Amino acid sequence: MKTHRSRIIAPILFCLFSGQSLAEWQCSEEDYEILKNTECFTDSHTGFAGTVPDHVEAYRCLLSQVDAQEQLIKLQLEGSKPAQLYAMIALRELVPGYYQQKLEQYLSDNTNMEAIEGCIVGNATVSSLFKQIDNGERVLKHYLER
Repeated sequence: MKTHRSRIIAPILFCLFSGQSLAEWQCSEEDYEILKNTECFTDSHTGFAGTVPDHVEAYRCLLSQVDAQEQLIKLQLEGSKPAQLYAMIALRELVPGYYQQKLEQYLSDNTNMEAIEGCIVGNATVSSLFKQIDNGERVLKHYLER
């Protein structure tokens, strides 16, 4: 699972999709905690103004790191339900074998949680949101684009 090639994929994808270099990206030590503890699953931009939520900025920061793969797996194991879903979006593309191992866990999870799509606030089950990830409606590229 852990190869030199897979370690560098996340930072490369980050640079390609965000249009920024890693040197331009400023991360704080709090970013992982912000993402880990987020209570809402959102699009990359929310509200009428299309604001980027703090936890999405933290997600982008995590993805820019050399150890992004390890941090995503850690996030999937210890994060809030929304944080786990963000981890799974990236793991689907970066570590497909790991993603496949965890697939059933999310497809059968009927936990209800807050979700924001654009300017619509509502509730959704983990399984319904995960199905959007699994069928490609929510992909990593969408969260990296500015």
